[in-house]
Amino acid sequence: MRPGTVIVANPASGPGEAINSRYASVIAAARERGLVVYGYVDSDYGAVDVESVVGQGRIHRSWYAVDGVFLDRTAPDDSSLPHYTAIADQLHDAGLSVAFNAGQPEVDRRYLDVADHVVLFEGPMISYFAARFPAWTHDVPSDRIWHLVYDVTTADAMQHVLAHAELCNAGMAFVTDGVLPSPWDHLPPYRELEQEQLAKLTRTH
Repeated sequence: MRPGTVIVANPASGPGEAINSRYASVIAAARERGLVVYGYVDSDYGAVDVESVVGQGRIHRSWYAVDGVFLDRTAPDDSSLPHYTAIADQLHDAGLSVAFNAGQPEVDRRYLDVADHVVLFEGPMISYFAARFPAWTHDVPSDRIWHLVYDVTTADAMQHVLAHAELCNAGMAFVTDGVLPSPWDHLPPYRELEQEQLAKLTRTH
């Protein structure tokens, strides 16, 4: 999958109460260019019931014709697996891909049997290089694993982060200079260089 192919659309911490015409227009244009669009849904670490999560995913599909659901704040433990399995099964039945955002490396391996993609890191660069990923992450196709790294202030640092992501078998990575509370609210100034670097890494596999 080429760099810049995947975007996550988040109109209102989910699809919202009504269709947003600006989002609809941008998403339609993105899909015409061949981008893959995921609609954002917050699962609150399993506190949101299956019907609500699936319902929001279906609304995303109906209003914005998304390709999948990006399920944020996914609980990573084995006791939550049945809850998320039920969600993934119903979303798949609705024709949607599923990306679980556990946001950290200690995830039950079986989540990879349930979802299409799993985010194994979301956090600042200072924490990224200290993170330790399970050995099994090298036994799955790299495009199943996503890393999201923020507070990366320079282009040089961004390139180091992407090189580290490759070593950790993360086939999908996004790096930004944004910081909390909203690190994902803009594109980084080194975006073009980031895409070039990702393209080089992609060609080596």
